Amino acid sequence: MVAAQTLEQMAVLWAVEDRVRGKDAGARRQARKAESAAVVSTLFQLPLRAF
Repeated sequence: MVAAQTLEQMAVLWAVEDRVRGKDAGARRQARKAESAAVVSTLFQLPLRAF
């Protein structure tokens, strides 16, 4: 379950990177800040399980 959720969130991050690829550094930074910050926050809130 956690692995699937992680992959779903990573797919969102990869989509952002696909959209900003080739743009200038400022545009990439702005898009990452606007679109990726919430996703990264979600990733850090996923429960960690000991294996």
